Amino acid sequence: MRRVDLHCYPGTDVWVASQGPYAAALGQYWGKAWVGKAEDEVVADVTAAGVEAVLVAFDIESLTGAPPCGNDYVAALRDRHPGTFIQAWGAVDPLKGSAAVAEAIAAVREHHVLGFHFHPIMGHFAVDDPALDPLFETIAGLGVPVMVDVGTTGMGAGLPGGLGARLEHARPLAIDNLAARFPALTIIAAHPGWPWTDEMTAVALHKGNVFWELSGWAPKYFPASLRTDIRGRLREKIMFGSDHPSLPYDRILREWDELGYDQSVMDLVFHANAERVLGLLAPAMATIDDVRRIALSLPRTTEHLIGDNTKFRVGRLVYASVSGDEERLGFGFPKEERAALVASEPAKFMMPLRGDERYQWVRARLAALDTKELRELLTDAWCMVVPKTIAARYLESQGLR
Repeated sequence: MRRVDLHCYPGTDVWVASQGPYAAALGQYWGKAWVGKAEDEVVADVTAAGVEAVLVAFDIESLTGAPPCGNDYVAALRDRHPGTFIQAWGAVDPLKGSAAVAEAIAAVREHHVLGFHFHPIMGHFAVDDPALDPLFETIAGLGVPVMVDVGTTGMGAGLPGGLGARLEHARPLAIDNLAARFPALTIIAAHPGWPWTDEMTAVALHKGNVFWELSGWAPKYFPASLRTDIRGRLREKIMFGSDHPSLPYDRILREWDELGYDQSVMDLVFHANAERVLGLLAPAMATIDDVRRIALSLPRTTEHLIGDNTKFRVGRLVYASVSGDEERLGFGFPKEERAALVASEPAKFMMPLRGDERYQWVRARLAALDTKELRELLTDAWCMVVPKTIAARYLESQGLR
């Protein structure tokens, strides 16, 4: 089953720093060291969980002076690891006024974020404040959704006055007002919304443009009424989120399984609702027809059936080969880099057969590749067997250089 995680923070030093004075309290709230991990560690953790994550930016700069974990940061992280991070929620600090509006426009047009995440308690605002209407008018006009935290938070918990944060800013009724004011705006409520879970249920049921992801909460602690509604009247509203790195993936996924829902409900929660509402469709799996189409578009390529294998070559130099069962693709790849490639995604890539180990070659499972990645791999392999001038001319013509 596909698992789309709608609420995944980067978990790096940049993200921790963006929380300013709240970081220490979060560590106490979650009972663990609140320190950032290296990017490759974060990618490994998310990949190992078998989820496709949507990153979340964070910006409360006007309150704390802490540098944002900005839209450019999460977009670049997404683009470096597209197999792990399928999109990113941007963030703007509403208290920045017109600057927030301009930043929202740039985030969509330049960084292609999915939409925007808002943390009302941390940001000291309510999303239904009329002063924020220009920002939400802009976002609605851009045609992107928003994700808004509801319910209590660990940020500021236990500190004197909660560092000035007010829980009422995250009441679900603020989302109800926002949804009524902007009916064309798709709104995803984030977290179960305690102590206003029933209020959030009412809002989700009443407003057709409001949906709900249940991150940041151990599933075994979901209220009984919410558990019932997930498989009943909220089945087409509920989506999966983790709030990474707050809770470990193995616990969250195990406890979701232990709730005992049938597969039709799990499919809706973990991917189908997000696909329908947010357009987060699974990339199309590559086939031999895609290999043929892409390879034969590369100059000087010819196709040959040799034994059971379909090979693509330039002159006598083979740069790609599809197995007879059409499940595996062999392709040209630097010998000194292939062990690292296989180690990075062992479910996707494989070492060459023993007889091919001496060549610049590696293999992949076709069904694990989408067509964008397939094109990149085949183009790189093709570049290894044609004269550099031919490769350079082609890449330039495609805007790749």
